[in-house]
Amino acid sequence: MRLAITTLLFFYCYNITQAQQAPNITTYLFNQLSFNPAYAGSKGYLTSNLLHRSQWIGWNDANSKPPTNQLLTLHSPIGNSKRVGLGLNLQNYRVGATNTTAINLAYAYRITLPIGVLSAGLQSGIVAWNGNWNKLTFQDGIQNDPAFSEGSLNKTFTNFGAGIYLESKKYYVGLSYPRLLHLDISSSEDYIANSNVYAQLYRQMYFMAGGVIPIFSEQMIFKPSLLLRKVGTLGKGNPQQPIVATPTSIDLDVSLFFLQTFWLGTSYRTTLESVFGNTTSHDSMNIWAAFYLNKGVRIGMGYDFSLTALKNFNSGSLEIMVGYDFNYNISNVQSPRYF
Repeated sequence: MRLAITTLLFFYCYNITQAQQAPNITTYLFNQLSFNPAYAGSKGYLTSNLLHRSQWIGWNDANSKPPTNQLLTLHSPIGNSKRVGLGLNLQNYRVGATNTTAINLAYAYRITLPIGVLSAGLQSGIVAWNGNWNKLTFQDGIQNDPAFSEGSLNKTFTNFGAGIYLESKKYYVGLSYPRLLHLDISSSEDYIANSNVYAQLYRQMYFMAGGVIPIFSEQMIFKPSLLLRKVGTLGKGNPQQPIVATPTSIDLDVSLFFLQTFWLGTSYRTTLESVFGNTTSHDSMNIWAAFYLNKGVRIGMGYDFSLTALKNFNSGSLEIMVGYDFNYNISNVQSPRYF
């Protein structure tokens, strides 16, 4: 084992608890464009959201830093009919010695059905991946491990995504693949070609659903929601490549919206640790809140309490977000948007 124990812990725990090769977001209800291009323009006006997430606060190790994630989403309907939506999604996340930056442009088209508004979306973008092995400590020296012999690695890819999204005044449901292609991030093509070891960013699948239940007219709204994440289980067609069978991550969320101003929510995150979901792993309990200020300004935060063995080494994970709805006049809204 050549990597330092702390580095192994980062890669192992991060991939297991996240059940994907992209970070979890507790306040995902405000950032659905980040995983479903069909969401673009669904608000009916130009809206933006900026988020920063610090994973595992209090992690104390001189040789490694906990993961961080930054996310910016911006989307709007186009034209008087508002059938077309456009969006921009910019993400950056750092895990151990690796850093991934992705920028995507989304296009969505909506049609009205008797049961709601159905939107189909496509996105295309660029993924820049960097692995700086000089930040790692090697037990036997980096020269003895061909996989890390280059010292550092930079790769840039083009990728595509697609999704569908159905919403009404009372519910929403969606399915998306924000990353349709597997991306090879092998550090040495010759070394990987002669072994059964593959380093990739895999295809991702998301399923989302939720609803709203008025409690006291529109003065208090109860909103349950679900988000499921899964990494694709099929490889690139190489018979030597093993099947990917990473856990499926599920967020179960309930929240209350008070006086059309203040959201307060809690969620439970778990993972199904087998392909058929026979066993589960309790990942975290989370709380979040969002407050709508005057003239379209929105602020919020989320906090995760770890339920895994990592709780002995950190005090949780924190998200801070700020959003702005352009040309949005609250007094003119006849039908508030909850999704």
